[in-house]
Amino acid sequence: MTFDTLEHNGVERSFAQWRFEHRSVQLSRHNLREDVFRATVAGVNISDDATFPFEAEVIVRTGRESAEGNDNSFSGGVTKFSGKRVGMEAAATGHGQGVTYEFLGPWYDLANTHYLQTFQGAAVLPYAPGEIVLNTSTANAVRNLSFISMGDQLQAILQWLLDQYAAQGMTAPFQYLGRDLHAGAVDLSVTGTATVGVNTDKAATRLIFTSTPVPRSMPRYTHNSSRVISPSR
Repeated sequence: MTFDTLEHNGVERSFAQWRFEHRSVQLSRHNLREDVFRATVAGVNISDDATFPFEAEVIVRTGRESAEGNDNSFSGGVTKFSGKRVGMEAAATGHGQGVTYEFLGPWYDLANTHYLQTFQGAAVLPYAPGEIVLNTSTANAVRNLSFISMGDQLQAILQWLLDQYAAQGMTAPFQYLGRDLHAGAVDLSVTGTATVGVNTDKAATRLIFTSTPVPRSMPRYTHNSSRVISPSR
C-alpha cells in the first residue's frame, strides 16, 4: 500500500495516523517566497499542547510504501515539502474541535535571518558592517572590494545562512548544489557597466555582460539560457 506521510521529531507517520482531516491538507508552491503546507488535526482538545510546536521541522512525502502503514515503516515515494510550523489556528464548534497548522518552506529562514556580508577592513580582520554590500566579494586587500557576479552573490548569501545554523547546532533548512566561486572583473568605477565579454561566473553557468549603449534611465537586462541577471544603469 502507498501512503502520504509527515515526519516530525524522528517519527514518520501517515496522514491518517496524524488524524489530518482528509480535505484539509493543502500544499501551495511559490516563487521567491515561502511554500505553504496546511493541515487540520481533527478531534483534539484546543487547550492541549500543540501537536507541532512553533518552528517544529517537518518533511512531507507522498507515494510512500508500507505493508501496514505503521510509524517509521515507509520507503520509496517522493519528498514534496520540508519546512517549519509557523501558524496555528484552533477552532471549536458544536460539532467538534480541531487545530489547523501552517508550515512554511525554507524561504521562511531566508526572510527571517539578517544577512551580514563580511569584508576586510583597515585592521586586516573580517567584520560585518551591519548593512548589505551587494555584488562585492570579501575584500581582496585592505580597503579594496572586488565586484562579483549575481551567481556568486546568491551563493554567498545561501552559504552564510547555512554557516550560521551550523554554528548554533541547528538543522540546515535547505540544501543546494554549490560550485566554486569565480569572482569576475566587473569594472563599475566609470561607466557603471562591465567590460565587454567579461565573464563573472563559471563557464558552465556563464553570464556575459553586454556593452550595448542604452539610455541611462532604462534598465538593461542580459540573459543567457533564459536566465536574467540584474539590471545595469
